Amino acid sequence: MTQSTDIQQQGEIRALLFSILLTSVCAITYELLIGALSSYLTGNSVIQYSLTIGIFLSAMGLGSWLSRYVQGNLLAAFADVELGLGLLGGLSLIILYSVYLLGDLYMPVFILLSGSMGTLIGFEIPLVTRIMRGYGPLSSSLSTVLTFDYIGGLAASLLFPFVLLPLFGIMRTSFITGIINIGVVIVLLAVFRERIARPLRIGASLAGLLVLSAAFLASDPLAAWYEQQLYQDHIMHSEQSQFQKIVLTGWRDDTRLWLDGSLQFSTVDEYRYHETLIQPAMASLPRIERALVMGGGDGMAVREILKRTDVQTVHLVDLDPAITRLAQTHPVLVAANSNALGDARVQVHNRDAFKFLEDTSGGLYDLIVADFPDPHNEVLSKLYSREIYRLVRHRLSRGGVFVTQATSPFFARDTFWMIEATLREVFPHTQPYHEYVPSFGDWGFVMASGLRWQPDWSRLPRGLRHITPRVVSNGLSFPPDSARPEDPGINTLNNPRMYRAYQRGWKNFN
Repeated sequence: MTQSTDIQQQGEIRALLFSILLTSVCAITYELLIGALSSYLTGNSVIQYSLTIGIFLSAMGLGSWLSRYVQGNLLAAFADVELGLGLLGGLSLIILYSVYLLGDLYMPVFILLSGSMGTLIGFEIPLVTRIMRGYGPLSSSLSTVLTFDYIGGLAASLLFPFVLLPLFGIMRTSFITGIINIGVVIVLLAVFRERIARPLRIGASLAGLLVLSAAFLASDPLAAWYEQQLYQDHIMHSEQSQFQKIVLTGWRDDTRLWLDGSLQFSTVDEYRYHETLIQPAMASLPRIERALVMGGGDGMAVREILKRTDVQTVHLVDLDPAITRLAQTHPVLVAANSNALGDARVQVHNRDAFKFLEDTSGGLYDLIVADFPDPHNEVLSKLYSREIYRLVRHRLSRGGVFVTQATSPFFARDTFWMIEATLREVFPHTQPYHEYVPSFGDWGFVMASGLRWQPDWSRLPRGLRHITPRVVSNGLSFPPDSARPEDPGINTLNNPRMYRAYQRGWKNFN
């Protein structure tokens, strides 16, 4: 073997290994993109990611099995697979968005698209391994290919949540990934030009690269158009944070905050929700020096707490810095929360609530508020578990009060009472109550304390728009269609049954 031939082969091996590394990054990114979009559009991230991964993996098995029938020019076959995958994966989100807006075909197309992409991905490793056999023994070829494939998988799992999604957003990330995939094809055409470079393949690769590049350049208006179709009102702000999709919509005097497609509040009636969440609990406390709000990064709950003049410190714990930053800077939100997060008494912590509660160096609180999103998936369900409520009790001062929003006792009756029952496992005294909020319907809340709830309505601050002693008193009784079931059960980290109850309850009203 001549030196020039040896150098050429080394270059070809590097090109193949570089290709499998990048295609592995692309494959994992496609799975994450489709799982994220499906969670955003249809809800329940656990089910959507499980379906996505399951379909991809089973289809990859099919692709691996089918690869045995590929004969002849394996390099050409590998290049064609990557070209098809780059186009299909790069345009996958446009396809899914369009189908979702058209009607009831989303799930069939989702399955077909995921299966097709998974099948193409399944061809990759067997083809490259067979190609690498021309450069060395099968054992070393297979181990080397798998090593680079696994490294690519790790790279994608880190790049997607920490770089690609927050920096580019979901739509542009799909185009970038498709461009990279077709870039691999162009590298292969250049390195193995004498064996696979054909006019049709070159033309198709350049055309695909042109289409995805043009889509990338037009991605902002394209994403804005698709997103606008999902909302009735005008989108004022749209942002993909590391944790969730944040959208502000506006119509006349009504501004609404949406997280991953779920409504969080409307400025027209949010005062009903937040006064009901905060003021009854504060009325039972003769003095509030320190308060803690978990969730509630919009600042509305903090605004209500600051209406008590004896409050000295409020700690706001919200995982997503994008939410608290928006609440501190967006003019509409700053006006709605009365610039609560700019108050000198307020300290913002962008941390996980569990971790914050476990850190006992922060001391005790007279009032702790949980203003979390509804437990519509397994991840959020842990925020309503017996374990977090035990941590809450350890951080309450003697006589302190904990209050949580608890979804609708009418629409999600079992979930509401499961929250109350779980709190009752931890606290000697609980007080469920509810109130009508036009944007949400009949909505529930639960207070819990080591002492029995004894409100003093003279402590209510002046200027409240909704809460009165009579309103609270009426909210303490529940009609038969939302009364406590015989055995609501409890929610734990080991058995997160709440999100399943939540889905059962809301499925008839969505």
